[in-house]
Amino acid sequence: MSDSPSIRPSMGALVLGGFVSVLGLDFMHTIMACIANWVNLIEHFGDTSQADHISCADIPVN
Repeated sequence: MSDSPSIRPSMGALVLGGFVSVLGLDFMHTIMACIANWVNLIEHFGDTSQADHISCADIPVN
């Protein structure tokens, strides 16, 4: 028998690392969405001049 390393034991670490990475990205996306909603809905409540303003982009809104 050959004592060559097997790929099989490292697959668990690869899958776990991918899962943790996806969870981390999902968590960061959720935090950014909550911050954007807070800024748009709470800080600018009643300010109609901010209704059509996208705060994180330099794209003019017509």
